Amino acid sequence: MPTYSFDERGQGSRYIRLEGLENRALNYHVIRGFAHISTLEKISNSDKYQREIDEDHALDIKKYLKGGVNRFLPEIILSLNLNKVPEEYKSKIELKRKKTLMNSGSHPDNNTTVTEIRIHVDDEGDVPSDLKNAIMRVDGNHRLRFASDYISEVSDDYIVSFCLIDLQEDIGTSNEEFIFYLINNKAKPLMDEENLKFIIDNPVAFSDAFLKKEDFPLLLTRYIAKENTAIFDSIYKNFGDKKLSNIYSVANVTNNLTSLSIYEKDEDIRTNILKIFFKVNALYENLCTHDKVHHLEYIVQLITYVYLDFCNKNKDKETQKWLEMFIDWLELNNLFGLKSVSYQEIWNIFHQIHQSKSNKVFVSLAVKKETDDVYKSIRSVINEINSHFDLNLEPIRIDQYRKGVTYGISDEILKHIREGGLLIGDLTYENANVYHEVGYMMGLCHERGTEEQIILLFNKEANKDISVKFNLAGKRHLRFSTCTELERDLYKELEAYVRKYKIGKYIAN
Repeated sequence: MPTYSFDERGQGSRYIRLEGLENRALNYHVIRGFAHISTLEKISNSDKYQREIDEDHALDIKKYLKGGVNRFLPEIILSLNLNKVPEEYKSKIELKRKKTLMNSGSHPDNNTTVTEIRIHVDDEGDVPSDLKNAIMRVDGNHRLRFASDYISEVSDDYIVSFCLIDLQEDIGTSNEEFIFYLINNKAKPLMDEENLKFIIDNPVAFSDAFLKKEDFPLLLTRYIAKENTAIFDSIYKNFGDKKLSNIYSVANVTNNLTSLSIYEKDEDIRTNILKIFFKVNALYENLCTHDKVHHLEYIVQLITYVYLDFCNKNKDKETQKWLEMFIDWLELNNLFGLKSVSYQEIWNIFHQIHQSKSNKVFVSLAVKKETDDVYKSIRSVINEINSHFDLNLEPIRIDQYRKGVTYGISDEILKHIREGGLLIGDLTYENANVYHEVGYMMGLCHERGTEEQIILLFNKEANKDISVKFNLAGKRHLRFSTCTELERDLYKELEAYVRKYKIGKYIAN
C-alpha cells in the first residue's frame, strides 16, 4: 500500500500527486491505487451520461459514514483522456512509471509498474476547470459528491480505492460512456432479493441486535418475513418475485414515520410492525376490486404511507375512502402507467389538488329575494373563518348554474358537488332543486362511506306553515330567526368542519 507523503492534496507543491499500480486489463491500461475522497472529488468531473444527483440520497450516505461500524465504499472508477482538454493543458497531467514490480516476459505491455500521477494546480491549489475534464467519473459520482460534502462538515477525510482507466489510445469504442454501460448493464450484480434473503436467513452473522443498530428496517423486514401466516397471501401475490424487496420498502416507510426503534424489547418491536403490516394487508385486500391496483409498483408503499402519515388516526373507513379516491383519480387522469415517480410525490400532488377542491363551499338556495340576505350572511361567516384560520374557503352559489326552472340537477352542478367539500342547503322554502342537491350530496357521502358534509339551514320565522320534508325532517338543521343568529351558529358549524376534516393548516394536526 502506498504511503501518503506525496503532497497528495497539492500542499507545498504546484501539483497533486497520486500513486498506484499500473497494468493492462483486457483492452485498457489501468492504474489502481488509494487516495482521499476529497482529492478524487477535486481532480475529477462528471458528464451528462451520469444519473442525476439524488439529493435525498445524501442523508443516507452521510448517516452511513457517520454511524456505521462496518463502513466501506466500493472502488471509484475514473477515466483519463487528455484529448478532451485544450492543447495548452495536455502537459498538465503526467504519468511517470517509477518501478516494475512484475515482469511478464514475452508481453512487456503487461508489466505491473508503480506509476505516479501528477495533476498540476493553480496558485490557489485548485485544478483548472478545463483540466478537470481530462479525468471523468465513470462510476462513483454519488459517492464522491456526498462523501466529500460530509467530510467538509466533520473536518475529516477517508481513504478509498480508485481505478483510473487510460482512454487515450484509439481503439474505437474507448470512451467513458461505453465503460459506464459495461459496468451498469453487462455485469450481473447480486440481486436485492438475493441479498435480503441472505441477511434475513442468517441470524448468526446478522443478529437482531446487529440489524437494530446498523439497519433497523432490515430487522422489521425479518420480523414480517418470518411470520408464518396465510393472511398475507393476497398481498404477497402482488409482490411477485420481489417479496422481500417490497417488505423492506414497507419497513423503510414505517421506520421514517414511526418511532418503533425506541422500543427496547424486541417483542414490542415485532408486535407493532406486524400490527401495521396486518392493517396494510387488509387495506390492500379492500382495494383489490380496482383491477389496475395490481399494476401499481408502489401501491403497498403508498398504502403504508397514507395509513401512517395521513389517516392512521381516523377510522378505517376514512383511510379506505382516501385510498379509493386516489385510485379513481389515477384512473381518471390516465396516470397508472407513470414511471420514475415516487409514491410520496404522486400522493402529494393528489392531496394538493383535493385540498384545493375541499376549499369550495357550495351554497344551495331557492332563487328568491328573501335568500339574498342569507347568502350575504353565509359569505360573511366564511370570510371571518378564512381570516381567523388563514384559509381560502370559497362560497359558490349553486343557483347561478341552474338554467331555467328544473326539477333535476344539471351535469355541471353534479360535477361541482362531486368535487367540492361542503354543501350548505337552505330548506326554508321547500325548493325542489335544493332538496335534489342535498339528496345527491347525501347519496355521494353514503357511496364514499363518509359522514355527510352538509349543513342544513331553516328560517323558522320566514313561513311558519312550511316544515322540513321527507327524510330530512329527522336530520339536524340549523334553525334561525335572524341573520345575526344565523351568523353566530354558522360560525360554530364551519369551525367544527375545518377542524374535523383538517382543512388548511389543520390537515397536519
